[in-house]
Amino acid sequence: MANAGITVTIRLDKNTGVIMRKNRKEIFWRYLKLLFDFKFMLAAVFVLMIFNSVISVLLPKMMMLIIDDALPAKNMHLLMQILTVFFIIVVVQCFCKVLLNYLSCKMSKKMVFDLKMKLMNHIFRLDGEYYSKMKIGELLTTMDSDVYIVEDISSNVLFNMISDVITAVAMLIFMIRIQFQMVLIISSVQLILIIYQVHSSKRIIEKRKKYRKTLGELSNVEEEVLTNMRQVVLLNAKDYFMEKFHIKNKGMYKTGLNVTMTATTNSAVTNFFSGITTLVTLGYGGYKVMNGSLALGALIAFNMYTQKIFTPIIRQIQSNLIIQQSIISLERIFRVLDYPIKIVNQIQRDDSTKTEMEGNVELRHLEFGYKENTKVLRDVNLILERGRSVALVGESGTGKTTIINLLYRLWDCKSGNILIDGKDIKDYPIAYLRENITIVSQEGLIFNDTILNNLTMGNAEITMDRVEDICKKACIHDFIMSLPNGYYTIVGHRGDTLSGGQKQRLCIARAFLKKSAIIILDEITSALDKDIQEKVMNNLRIELKKSTCILITHRLTLLEYVDEIYEMKDGKLQRRC
Repeated sequence: MANAGITVTIRLDKNTGVIMRKNRKEIFWRYLKLLFDFKFMLAAVFVLMIFNSVISVLLPKMMMLIIDDALPAKNMHLLMQILTVFFIIVVVQCFCKVLLNYLSCKMSKKMVFDLKMKLMNHIFRLDGEYYSKMKIGELLTTMDSDVYIVEDISSNVLFNMISDVITAVAMLIFMIRIQFQMVLIISSVQLILIIYQVHSSKRIIEKRKKYRKTLGELSNVEEEVLTNMRQVVLLNAKDYFMEKFHIKNKGMYKTGLNVTMTATTNSAVTNFFSGITTLVTLGYGGYKVMNGSLALGALIAFNMYTQKIFTPIIRQIQSNLIIQQSIISLERIFRVLDYPIKIVNQIQRDDSTKTEMEGNVELRHLEFGYKENTKVLRDVNLILERGRSVALVGESGTGKTTIINLLYRLWDCKSGNILIDGKDIKDYPIAYLRENITIVSQEGLIFNDTILNNLTMGNAEITMDRVEDICKKACIHDFIMSLPNGYYTIVGHRGDTLSGGQKQRLCIARAFLKKSAIIILDEITSALDKDIQEKVMNNLRIELKKSTCILITHRLTLLEYVDEIYEMKDGKLQRRC
């Protein structure tokens, strides 16, 4: 696979099976395309950068004029002129730096904002297969650590590299004009340093890549423990997880120390060569001054240029190191963005959304398997009309939840059809389809927000009277009103301040507040006692008749609330009554 002379090597990622782009040039060019979206700011930054680099080169020249011209001639007028120009250069340089930093920072922050939005939007468009395989810790590290590494090269490294090239070339011209022989001697010293830096940079890249992998593995363990802390404590699994955490944390400690020491050694060698350069400059330059072939001011200016040109050259090599590391981060970001969207027809709206969905569901000869040559569903057929309810019963793993996953299009069926109101669900815009389907699962997701916001999910059209009415029917209103802040009480992470039954009743209330055409209730009363379950289901009988309802349950006491009962067995759907 080639494009514009760039060879792109493609291989599958062993964790996700997604195609990875391994060519560094292609990844970097793709990043530059993102940067060029801000072309006007980019142009302004480039102009300011050139101007700032040029005027910074003039300062050693000013020093040389003071020492070699103004002071020996005791010309106060010339001295004041040079000092005035010197002051103006310093003021203008400070102003340029402030404006340059503002523009580059604004551009990089906006790029991070856009990247995060693209990542989150793309993840929302992916399918159930990705959700079942993704490693949360590594994904969080990509969205935070990797994205901010990209911000760093956008705001600092990339522009510094361009500025350093301009500065180094300008300084080299001035140095050649001052003393060409000294430039040759200094260049030989710096050539040795450049060779060392190139070799050292490759080592640091590999060590940082290993460190980043270890960090992702540690994040996975931390996420697994912290998001399930209560269950871990109840399982008395502290020792098990602490051992895993200790191994990963120690690995990160060792690799981190290795990276730091390699970088520190690199810095020490750089400082050594910087000292050697100064020693050579003052030694050979001092000799030139003593035999009269070089002025003292020229030597001081040359030494200033030597130190200044030394910085951009070293920073070029270090910037290349950072860019190489950033390409690794960009690769991980693009790996997520390039994950194929398998759920087609994700347009927002079309003519089908102008009419209200009735909710008549039909499954025709539905077959599906999560793996090749393995079928979970076999020739499943079902017709369900609006206002009627059906219960799906059967042993765990027989395919009840799989039907729901296909109806919601987390996966697409491989054979057969699912129709709503006589139209294949693949022909509906996915946003419209999911707006009209509400799923209440057994675990029930509660956000770290107020009870009211958890119930309405930001829908301003839901009135407070409606909220209270549904909550009364779900037998949760009295509990809410007993709280100090009522409906405005913050429930904590995943609703940790609530019991399992309270969370389930909140989720039930939220489902019926949405007024969806299709409501799916998956083991929604597993945490409710018999009396509360009976009250809730009796109170919601009328609400159930307003939608098409699919109930998945193992509780036989719930079957009296549905119109039809189907049993899943060996991947097939059989009507019981």
